Amino acid sequence: MLLLLLHVSLRFIENLLAGHIGSLRLGASGLPAHIFMPDLIHQVSLAYPEIRISLEVKTAPEIENKVALQEIDFGLIKGTKQENTALQYETIGEDSLVLASVQHMNLLLKEHHPRGCS
Repeated sequence: MLLLLLHVSLRFIENLLAGHIGSLRLGASGLPAHIFMPDLIHQVSLAYPEIRISLEVKTAPEIENKVALQEIDFGLIKGTKQENTALQYETIGEDSLVLASVQHMNLLLKEHHPRGCS
């Protein structure tokens, strides 16, 4: 689960580096923010020190809204109804942990995890 998120994030960063140096804006609801994001941010920071990484910790609906408005790039959330039609949801764990992204990220996720996420 964490490896998939790390892989998607690293691919996103590689795309940033190909065109320009930028930032990776992440969001997470409470539990994912405390359990998964510190290690993810640390690994990405070590691999790509020129990328500025930010993390917003909010409720799942707030993170979904920020992803839909493209105020953040990815959201790692738990306990969502997955009702926002502007987002692509991928369950990446057994605990209803869901990665929310804009629709075009679905192709990237499927490219690196062809059997889907469960």
